[in-house]
Amino acid sequence: MSKLFNLVSHELYKIYYKKSVLISLAVFVAILILGTISTGGGNKAIKAKNLVKEYYKTGGNITKLSKITPKEKEELSIYTNIFNLEEYKTNNDENVSELQKKLNVMKASGITGYEYKSKVMELNMYKKVNKDAKPYYLGLWGYINLIGTSNTIVGLLLLLCLGLSGVFSEEYSTGMDALILSSKYGKKTIITAKLIASCIYSSSVVLIFGITTILSSILYYGNIDGFDSPMQALGMYSFSPYQLNISQVYLLQFLMLFIGILAFGLLVLMFSSRIRTLLVTFFVSFAAILIPKYLAGNMGLEQSILGLINSYGFFISSSAVLQMVNTYNIFGTPVINIFVYGIALIIFSMISIYITKRSFRKHEVIN
Repeated sequence: MSKLFNLVSHELYKIYYKKSVLISLAVFVAILILGTISTGGGNKAIKAKNLVKEYYKTGGNITKLSKITPKEKEELSIYTNIFNLEEYKTNNDENVSELQKKLNVMKASGITGYEYKSKVMELNMYKKVNKDAKPYYLGLWGYINLIGTSNTIVGLLLLLCLGLSGVFSEEYSTGMDALILSSKYGKKTIITAKLIASCIYSSSVVLIFGITTILSSILYYGNIDGFDSPMQALGMYSFSPYQLNISQVYLLQFLMLFIGILAFGLLVLMFSSRIRTLLVTFFVSFAAILIPKYLAGNMGLEQSILGLINSYGFFISSSAVLQMVNTYNIFGTPVINIFVYGIALIIFSMISIYITKRSFRKHEVIN
């Protein structure tokens, strides 16, 4: 056990003490903090909160609303749904009505299979959604839930590729593999240490992202008001059938991000074990997530078997998955895509670990 611990510590040291990783981590954290200060809250959040307070004091008769410009409304809509009350009220009713009509037509036509069951599931979800047409103050949660849709995801992927692309490839290209394989440690112990260290690094990157985002936002806003507002109060989720409040959405997104990044880290490690050039490993790893994301998003493959190759992308940037419900046909039973993508990621990760172990065990030193 002490041998394994020493090896894991050594692997972590090699990953964290690369200048490129340390600099990128520092820049990433700085961007998150500066992004919160420059983009988030401030006077806009206070103004939104005061509008909601005044709405309840005046029974909804706020003359200020008519004086707010369209641009201001767009900026303030991150922090309150007060400008979209009618839309918020009718979205759910329209969805329920439309789905019920479709089900009636399908039933009259004798269609009662997977497609019918999928619509029934969706209808039942919409019926349980909180559809009270009242304004909510979303506070920091409206801003935080938008972070996962921005370039911060690219930053996370960059950190992962920088840290893990060289775990094997760098040793192959520098000839260090010969020295390592001639040491007293066996291949099994070495590969186990590399896997553990890589998972620790992947986890730490996500935790740094999550902790920095939450703490900087709480310190800047000064409170966590709005955490219990329904997710439908945020414009991007106005059509969502999920029964979650806005803080639960963030926690679910964070959990999915954690799983997605962990799985992607194992994928990068697999490429590193197969490719001898560090730079090639870096670009192949990036392409492995960007190309499937493009194909799934632009060629209508989300609900196909081929769409499963984008499970990494769906979990890492999960906001689109939560905006509406989609299902896969599993032996005639509709299964929500989040569960299917999760199972796919587990399978892909097991394959990545297997190939990584097999590649290193069969690796031969090239002089």
